[in-house]
Amino acid sequence: MSNKVFGDDFDKSQSSNSSNISNVSLENRRGIMTYDFNGLFVLVKAPIEQVGQAVCQMKQVTNWERDVYEREIEIVDRPSFLMFQLRKHSWTIISPFILLQNNIISLSEETAKSMSLWLHTTSIYFITSDVGCYIGYHLYNSGQSIERLYAEQGDYDLVIKFPNNRDEDEYRSENGVCQFRSHLRQLKAYQIQDPYAFTNKFLQEQDVLVIDFYLLNRFKGEKKYTVTSWLKRDDLERMDYIALSQACTDLT
Repeated sequence: MSNKVFGDDFDKSQSSNSSNISNVSLENRRGIMTYDFNGLFVLVKAPIEQVGQAVCQMKQVTNWERDVYEREIEIVDRPSFLMFQLRKHSWTIISPFILLQNNIISLSEETAKSMSLWLHTTSIYFITSDVGCYIGYHLYNSGQSIERLYAEQGDYDLVIKFPNNRDEDEYRSENGVCQFRSHLRQLKAYQIQDPYAFTNKFLQEQDVLVIDFYLLNRFKGEKKYTVTSWLKRDDLERMDYIALSQACTDLT
């Protein structure tokens, strides 16, 4: 078997088990639902209320609207994000919320590290792009780095976002690049034949479901927004909206 990150005939659709679980409810799904989206999330293994309280202690929170899904809310022109917990899931997902110019907030590996340290729990920084052809995650436990993977197909222009260091094992080929470091398993980057399938299995091991979450833009007047997506209300334990002071440009 040749050592390759992405084969010439690589097909992401064959890496997902979504076709086998299409009739399974969100309550029972784990892994990643689809690879055909652009996403950046921080996932924290804690109830949504605990995560919100931690944010209030870490940062200056100006607005915290609880249970906003399918409700009209007033958006403030300050750094903001949504967080939600799927029903019968133990993880809270933090997602950027960008509708106004000053809504932008930076979520990074440091965000996941800080949340993990603050709550003495497990957290994951997760990114993927079907346009950029990359996927990556970084697992923390109580602020300590446990496992990290980044893989990009093609010219790997974005590898600077996940810079290599002396502790990182890296494998490059004409098809792409893969970086990997772990305290969970003895494995080298070149041994990861399919980074998408590997990431899906990792998420299942962590009892996590990553969904292709996006908002439907339904404005009703200036700075009024009805929070909706393809999710059903019964899919959620809760979804909250949090805004920080203007000085907070990141969540770390």
